[in-house]
Amino acid sequence: MKLLVFNSLFITVFILTNNSMKEVTMPIRQAVHAFINERLQAKLEKAKSQQEIDDLKLKYQPYTWIEDAARRAAQIQFATHTVKGIHPDSKGININAQFTEIPDGLVNSSTLKKHALDVVGNAAALDIYKLLSVVIDEKTTVLDLVLQEDERLLPALANDQQQAKQHLAAFKGISVSSTENAKTYELMKQLLWPVNSDAQQQDNYLNIVPLYPTSFVHQVYHNLQQIRFSDEVKLAKEARKNEKSHPSGYVILPDVAYTKLGGTKPQNISQLNSERGGRNYLLPSLPQVFKSSGTKAPVRNDSVFSGEFNYFARKDIERFCREVIDESRNNRSVREKRELIIQDILATLMTYGQNVRRLDAGWSEGSNLKAAHAFWLDPKRAETDAEWAELREQTDWKTELAHDFGLWVNQKLNDAYNNNQQIHLADTEQKAWKHDMADLIKQTIREGWGVFE
Repeated sequence: MKLLVFNSLFITVFILTNNSMKEVTMPIRQAVHAFINERLQAKLEKAKSQQEIDDLKLKYQPYTWIEDAARRAAQIQFATHTVKGIHPDSKGININAQFTEIPDGLVNSSTLKKHALDVVGNAAALDIYKLLSVVIDEKTTVLDLVLQEDERLLPALANDQQQAKQHLAAFKGISVSSTENAKTYELMKQLLWPVNSDAQQQDNYLNIVPLYPTSFVHQVYHNLQQIRFSDEVKLAKEARKNEKSHPSGYVILPDVAYTKLGGTKPQNISQLNSERGGRNYLLPSLPQVFKSSGTKAPVRNDSVFSGEFNYFARKDIERFCREVIDESRNNRSVREKRELIIQDILATLMTYGQNVRRLDAGWSEGSNLKAAHAFWLDPKRAETDAEWAELREQTDWKTELAHDFGLWVNQKLNDAYNNNQQIHLADTEQKAWKHDMADLIKQTIREGWGVFE
């Protein structure tokens, strides 16, 4: 009798346990198989023959389709950072990064509490991603069960438990990435970061290859969509249009642009890119614009090379000292730097001169400015002052201006070294700077720039 009760108890427990498993696994299996059947129905609607219908029904038998999907799983990969977002033809490695927290105040991909995993690879295998996206309940998808290696999923994958485990392992492999065999590609951006101060001599650099932060970009996209086009925002805009109040109002984001990745086939870049229609928002990232009170007439200066221009050119003079005079060598590279810096100073001078030349006519009358410099900076005065215009026409003020430029460069460089006789610049250098400016003046006249007319 006791033995019978024991057996009876055993049978009861087994049945209850088995029923309990069915209660959990049946919804999972139903959800997975319903997804496959939905795809079958979509195909059947387009079938043109009975043979095609029969073939489709065989192909979309749930376990048959899942076996084929597991075989194709290696053709796609989950990623948080991708290569095709940098260049559509890149063939480097995609990464499904495992994030660690960073200090407060810095924003990067690890800031996100949950990452929308992107899918890259063969676009024809994206049906596998859709399978893994099947929702089981409010908090769980098939992918969640795969990553947890939840055995409740096995009956949905195959009748044979061992085969089901193999399918589960194949699907889980989609989420695995490794940087051990990382490789870059010629179309990807690469930054050589010096490891130490002698990196150039030792050829000692880290090769930094930026990847496209696709999960982060996707979150930003949805945040901006919510800010710009949510139902609540539409109501707030409508209220404003009708001159009515709204409890929350809305935010305006000026100067928002977007790039389109993938052209007419955004799915070739990635799944998330396809969901966005290829659109990737760009927010303005520009330095602050300071409003100037405008260029002032140099009426108190005796030379164009003093005052404001002297201030504007100070950094280039510092560059000249650092990269040319302090450089012990006098090779081709140093000579090219010297020429480049002088050209930068002349470009600054032309810009400053153009701004002054736009001022009202006659501002130079009664100023302390040297005549040759006034002839250049106050050309409009010739329209109202005939005597001054004639004198301007008869004077070789351009040559005098170039001469004074050479003197100014020498003075600035000598002053920088406290008139050190070992570094003292004299007539030879002054003539070289004069020649550079004279050449520039001739070029502007020849090409019709109107700067020295």
